Amino acid sequence: MIAFCRTFQMKIAAGALLAGVAAASLAVAQEAPAEAPAATEAAPPADTAPAAEATRALPPDPKRVYAIVDGDPITEADLAIVAEQYERELGSIPQDVRISELLDVVIDMRLLAKAAEADGIDKNEEVVRRLGLDRAMTLRNEYLRQKALAAVTDEKVKERLDKEAAAFVPEDEFHLHHILVATEDEAKAILADLEKGGDFAAIAKEKSIDPGSGARGGDLGFVPKGKTVPEFENAAIALEVGAYTKAPVKSQFGWHIIKLDETRKSSAPGLETEEGRIRNDLIREFVQAEIEAVRAAAKIEIVPPPPAETPAADAPAAGDAPAAGTAAPVDGTAPTTPTPAP
Repeated sequence: MIAFCRTFQMKIAAGALLAGVAAASLAVAQEAPAEAPAATEAAPPADTAPAAEATRALPPDPKRVYAIVDGDPITEADLAIVAEQYERELGSIPQDVRISELLDVVIDMRLLAKAAEADGIDKNEEVVRRLGLDRAMTLRNEYLRQKALAAVTDEKVKERLDKEAAAFVPEDEFHLHHILVATEDEAKAILADLEKGGDFAAIAKEKSIDPGSGARGGDLGFVPKGKTVPEFENAAIALEVGAYTKAPVKSQFGWHIIKLDETRKSSAPGLETEEGRIRNDLIREFVQAEIEAVRAAAKIEIVPPPPAETPAADAPAAGDAPAAGTAAPVDGTAPTTPTPAP
């Protein structure tokens, strides 16, 4: 465990040396859904709150002192800041040793910083420039964080949800079951079993190769238009409620027998599924507006680069001078040799 933890500390130091500490970001990545044999009911979106908030083990209490290094205290708040900055690396550290590892990182950081000051490195022009940039980045992030937290309230989230709900247009949804097999002959054999009174769900559990719905008796839940491949959708929406396709339906995934159980109109998403997305949308919009506002109030002059210097023409080499008695060309033609007088 000691070797493992020291490896973590070395990774932290190496990462800081090579890449620097990454600033916190308010942007939220969006991941596109992967294509599946047939759509299932949409799962509620994952919580999109900043991961650091969810994984922070320490409330940032500036009064809780964990160590004193040469008279300077290291507090819980200090550890919380480092935990946010190195969240990804901390994921590989067992929970019960994270505090001690963070403490070692901060102790080493403090001691090495003092050593750098003793060597006068903090006076280096490039270091001063970097420290100034680090300060500006920290102030920028904290300014936007505090402003966004104050601006994006629960009431604002509810207002946006209500606005979206008012503009929501219900769409048809289809409660579908299907059985997926690899060959047309298998699908025809299953259709023959169904014609003899076979139970659709039982056959799906036994023979469907769809790993998602097979165990549920082929149940795909309510599927809106546009969520399945066209061949599947066209066959499904053409069915009467309670009926199944009388011929196998071929798609890129295999051969389907599709059953339509019921239809309904979709309803507007509720706060429990949309709050995270809406809050992050509002934060992004606020940050963009705040940036535009401070830029509009500032005097910004973009200095163009200096014009490129035109390289001087190369002078002719000494050996390239015209021979005696040879006329120098003035019009780009080859030199001429004068004709001797008679």
